[in-house]
Amino acid sequence: SEAGKAVENPYVNLFVRFKGCNAKCLFCEYADTAKNFNFDKYKQVLEELKKVIHIQRINFTGGEPTLQFDNLKKAVSIANDLDLSSGFVLNTNGYQLEKVLQDDLLSSRIDAISLSRHHYDDDLNNKILGFTALSSDKLKELQNKVENKNLIQLSCNLIKNYIDNPEDIYKFLEYTSELGIKQVGLVSLMPINEFCENNFIDITGMNLINNKFNLIKERYYKDACYCKNYFYIPNNPENIVKFYYKNTSKPMDIEILVFDGENLRINFDGKIIF
Repeated sequence: SEAGKAVENPYVNLFVRFKGCNAKCLFCEYADTAKNFNFDKYKQVLEELKKVIHIQRINFTGGEPTLQFDNLKKAVSIANDLDLSSGFVLNTNGYQLEKVLQDDLLSSRIDAISLSRHHYDDDLNNKILGFTALSSDKLKELQNKVENKNLIQLSCNLIKNYIDNPEDIYKFLEYTSELGIKQVGLVSLMPINEFCENNFIDITGMNLINNKFNLIKERYYKDACYCKNYFYIPNNPENIVKFYYKNTSKPMDIEILVFDGENLRINFDGKIIF
């Protein structure tokens, strides 16, 4: 297939992008106006990829995918019907999280929901996102209701004057534990615009390893990205938090597959390969 000929590396993750977002994050370059989603092309892309590689995980991302709720459901359904044996991940700012959890298809098929949450304080989190997001109380209520306690995971961007020092990292991890959430990502801003460059935070020099932290794995991709996996033992050790730290210094050097609603690309704004 044409898609297969263009895939030279063992890609295992596919990002399916829904354009348009209700948030106004200054670190984001992908909050553009919503566009139509070509489902015929999307299905064709999945069928062609299935012939040449195993798609380990499909990330439904944005923008904000839940703004196009019916399209999101249709995209999940098509991928599910193709029996790709792939894990499904939803990246969301939580706009319609409760609706997602109440939907039979989405709640049963999505394996992980990566929820953007950039501060333990609701007001500061709202300031970063640029809209009134899901409150901590509501999030805790939803987490208490879900059967799979690993389903909802937090993704926190490290930003200067917000989560940018060991004390606030501890507070954020304690906050995660108090919510009953078991997994979180702490992510350095990628150098994609001036805001990100001016507000970049790197935790590697913070000496976090102590009796509350256990480093379990480190992974590197060339000189473009690295990830460290930890266990954090909170004040209430009954809900240990597993978290990773990721720093992507050269995002365009990391080759990922992205279906942008119309074409299959290498990277979000990269070369069209199908």
